[in-house]
Amino acid sequence: MPLVLLLCVGTRNTLAGSKVVRDWAKYPAVVQIDTGEDIFAIGDVHADYHRLLKLLVAAKIVERPANPETVRWIAGKAVLVFTGDLIDKGPHSLQVVRLAASLRKAAAASGGQVITLMGNHEAEFLADPTEKKVRDFAQDLRGAGLMPTDVAACREDVGQLLCSLPFGVRVRDWFFSHGGNTGGRTISQLIADFQKGVDKDGFGTPQLIDANSMLEARIGEEGPGEILV
Repeated sequence: MPLVLLLCVGTRNTLAGSKVVRDWAKYPAVVQIDTGEDIFAIGDVHADYHRLLKLLVAAKIVERPANPETVRWIAGKAVLVFTGDLIDKGPHSLQVVRLAASLRKAAAASGGQVITLMGNHEAEFLADPTEKKVRDFAQDLRGAGLMPTDVAACREDVGQLLCSLPFGVRVRDWFFSHGGNTGGRTISQLIADFQKGVDKDGFGTPQLIDANSMLEARIGEEGPGEILV
């Protein structure tokens, strides 16, 4: 019986309100996968590169690499989902993003799949890289000689990756997203709403970063009726 394991570590764009040009056929808003293989899901890495690496090694997904670019996938045809918020709150955002990118290539070479979803931190950075909430990532980028505004404009390899991230993924009967409030919409309705919102308002669209959106919703006063949907 296939294993489903949930693990937790903790285009073109400009600034907020600007339009995004994205090839939705190449970079879909919601990815759909049918597989009988094992599924792993990791949420809220938040720039904790070393803890993430320990988790991946312990779960026998990878062998410990010398650097993010030399990672070796050992999980066969399994599917690994990062549910967003790779960045901020920790010291190694850029390493985590590059590790996720390398993992995708390494997994594909072995018949596996890695899906990295957009979290609210990625969306808010792309909407406005000068916003206080994403200053950790911005600082990390500057330390690597990258301009946050260029990355948020979907330039550089990091910017191109972030701007192409899907907002949800269905793997068999499991649906993964960063926040979770679908508003009762079908996958087809979600795809249509995401595309319309991003095409109109960029990554600052309420479809992504409103308090009750699929990337932001949580239990509490700002959540949908204070319950998890």
